[in-house]
This record gives sequence, structure tokens and C-alpha cells, in this order.
Amino acid sequence: MPRRRRPVVGHRCTPRGATPDSPLGEALWRLVDAYTETLAQLLSVPDSGTRTFANDLSWYAWENDWGRKHAVAGVDGDMRPISTPTDLAWLITRGWESADASS
Repeated sequence: MPRRRRPVVGHRCTPRGATPDSPLGEALWRLVDAYTETLAQLLSVPDSGTRTFANDLSWYAWENDWGRKHAVAGVDGDMRPISTPTDLAWLITRGWESADASS
């Protein structure tokens, strides 16, 4: 009887050669950058806020592990755990409001 394979759902895999400095890693980062720029355009992010928007998305994905770490972030002392896309949207719009208020 053949051995059943277990699904890999929930496990993290790092493909060989996918380090950030490798050709594959470079291609992935360029794809993420293009995706972020497209999202910024679709959401009408002002040019002055695009870099912050990109940083927020990158932080959420990589440092906050897509919200799994429940890291605390905020603007002007208004801090909260960022665990869901809704929390991330709050962080981004709070940053835009703060930038608008200071200009």
C-alpha cells in the first residue's frame, strides 16, 4: 500500500535560491514593488505617501508576518496591534490623515 503524503498546508517552505540577493529573490522583490505601486495608484495614494504606503505593506508582510505577530504600530502615539487587513487599513489611513494635517 502506498504511503500517504501529508499536505504541507501551514508549513513554510523556502525554495532553493530564493534569498533576497539571488536572481529569483530579485524577481520576487520587483514583483512585490510593482504590485505595491499598482495598489497605491488604485487607492489614489498621493505621491508623497507612496513610500510610506509601500513601507506599511512591506512591514505588515515581512516583519509582522501578515499580522500573525500582532505587532503594535500607529501614528502620533495612537497605537494598536496590527493583526488583520482591517488593522493595516487603519494604520495606512491614520498615516495619511496625519500627513494631511501636517501639510
